[in-house]
Amino acid sequence: MPPREDTGKISPPPAPDISWLSSGKEEKKEVIEDTPMFLIVMNKGPGLTTIMDALDDEGFLPVLADSIDDALDRMQFVNYTGIILHTRFEGSSIDTNNLHDFIKKMNMFRRRNIHYTLIGPEFKTLYDLEALSYSANLVVNDNDVPHFDLILRKSLFDNQKLFGPLADALIKEGKITASIWIDLRGKAEQKVKSAVLKDLLEVNV
Repeated sequence: MPPREDTGKISPPPAPDISWLSSGKEEKKEVIEDTPMFLIVMNKGPGLTTIMDALDDEGFLPVLADSIDDALDRMQFVNYTGIILHTRFEGSSIDTNNLHDFIKKMNMFRRRNIHYTLIGPEFKTLYDLEALSYSANLVVNDNDVPHFDLILRKSLFDNQKLFGPLADALIKEGKITASIWIDLRGKAEQKVKSAVLKDLLEVNV
């Protein structure tokens, strides 16, 4: 067979494989790794939509668990920034909830890096002493869920002030390498800078 004549042309690289578009199997790994996630464990309804919108507005990625077992499985492999649990999900009492029990027994270094919210008819919203008694960062009464965006913002701010200095000390001692409370402080500072820049631009227009 005679040698093929060299035409001097260079073959272009092959087109990218986009089969994942139709299969839906793209893992969104980069997005997930870069975006802090909240795991939500509650029944569908207007309250769930309100909570998801509030999380999205704060720059968090809401992830829904299908069941308590599903939530427990997910937590084995993913470090969530926050957990939101409704006390009536798959039961009538928080006392028999396996996810709540798991969070209470969690390693303290990991637990301090999670914002844990309990929602239910038995709570007094933003009552820190009640939240502490349930090993949570925030408690919200069902009737106040429509205001969840403001409630979440205040709770994150208060918890950042409380746990931020501790996280700084633990990082300096080399006991941890990162903390959501430091990340949240950075996000808050960035918001302030963006707001100041916006005001300066509007003044100069």
